Amino acid sequence: MNVDRNVAMKSLSKKGFSKKFDGDHIYFHHEYEGKITGPYTKFSHSKKGKEIDDYLISCMKKQLKLDRRSEVVNLLNCPMDGKTYNKILISKNIFSPSSR
Repeated sequence: MNVDRNVAMKSLSKKGFSKKFDGDHIYFHHEYEGKITGPYTKFSHSKKGKEIDDYLISCMKKQLKLDRRSEVVNLLNCPMDGKTYNKILISKNIFSPSSR
């Protein structure tokens, strides 16, 4: 199952990711309580690929610190909200809520 690129970018923006344009890519860095936590992903500026395919989802899985492809798809397509994603990251010790 592919994911629509525009839906994914809008979804990440709503779930605690900051957007940064840099060179050939658009970066989305995860933030919690105003602090960058580590997980990120990137998209090409090219509008050529309107969908994110299995290969890119696999790459994003590593970048976003998720274990399953289905988690990435749920994060990008909106079934997973930002609160749930934060709980996953906290449970994996990616960041701590008190790490301010």
